[in-house]
Amino acid sequence: MNYMKVLGILYIILGIIFMVCPIVSAEVVSLIAGISLMAFGFATIIDGFSAQSRATHLSALKILLGICAVIFGLLFVYKIDALSFLVAFQ
Repeated sequence: MNYMKVLGILYIILGIIFMVCPIVSAEVVSLIAGISLMAFGFATIIDGFSAQSRATHLSALKILLGICAVIFGLLFVYKIDALSFLVAFQ
């Protein structure tokens, strides 16, 4: 089977799940966004402390961006509903 057909069927199933259980689906989206932001933040912090980045003036900016990403990730996991935040941001 073509992978595009499989993805289409998967997206239809996910759409039905979002319509049937919107609150649970919004919590899952918030959890996924929070975990992704925390992973991005930790990777950016590690990159800021790397030997290649230490020689440049951007290492402090990378570390600050990583800290902000980790904080937003924690907020999305524990406090903020990411779906409503992103819709309001747009």
